[in-house]
Order: sequence, then C-alpha cells, then structure tokens
Amino acid sequence: MFQKIRYRLLLSYLVVFASLLAIFGIAVRVAFTRSLTQQTTNRLIAIGQGAAANVEFEKGHLTVESDFRPQDLITRHQALQWFDIQGNLITQQGETVLTLPLLPSKMVQIQTDKVPIQAVTIPIIGSDNNQLVGYVRVSQSLEEFEET
Repeated sequence: MFQKIRYRLLLSYLVVFASLLAIFGIAVRVAFTRSLTQQTTNRLIAIGQGAAANVEFEKGHLTVESDFRPQDLITRHQALQWFDIQGNLITQQGETVLTLPLLPSKMVQIQTDKVPIQAVTIPIIGSDNNQLVGYVRVSQSLEEFEET
C-alpha cells in the first residue's frame, strides 16, 4: 500500500527537480546570450566611433582616412561602411558587409541570411559646426557568436 505512494512521491520529486534544472538552464542560456550580444554591440560601437573620428568634412564632401587595416577587418569578419548624410555609400572596407539599406534611426541591425551579420550605425558629427555630416556602419559576422 505504501509502495504506490512512495513511487508517486519519487516521481513527483523527480519531475519538480527536472523542471527546476530546466528553468535554471534556460535562465543561464538567456543571460549568457544577452551578455555576448551586449559585448558584440559594445565592440562594434567602439570601432565605429574610431572610424567616425577619422572622417573629415571639407567643402560639402566627406573624406575618409581609415586607420583600420583591411586585412585585420577581414580576419575578424568585420566591415566598415561610410555613408553621406543622404545615405549614399562613400566607401567600405572588409568583406562581411551588411546588405540591408542604411536606417539611421536604427542603431543596431541584424541580417539573417546564410551568414548572419550584426551592424551598428554611428552618426558622424562635424568638428567645425557640430552638425551631422554622415554615418559609419560597422558590421560583424555572427557565425562565431552562433557557435559559442
């Protein structure tokens, strides 16, 4: 008679324990994913700010003087794109280029094609008059992120 109750109690304890483990595992995965996403975004913002600082605005045109070596960008699966204020592409470096249109209102864009790519758009502010003169978009492949 007590044997049935024992098995039911054991089964219910196992179900509760398994549920707690599953919830804990999901919470850890979500926290880890958010942390990696934030790190990637922060890294792209830092690169974009450095690339924006190397732009000169003279006579109504942007002149890009990049300190970034294209080979380093290719090795890290990153790319830089510079746009004028109308959103026209001026120049780019790297191979992992986002093909989505420039959306200045969206700081972070994610492209989900064969190769997932995350991009961050940084406005370029002119040093003379503190006016918006263009945008720089930094993109990085998310393949390594997905593997992790």
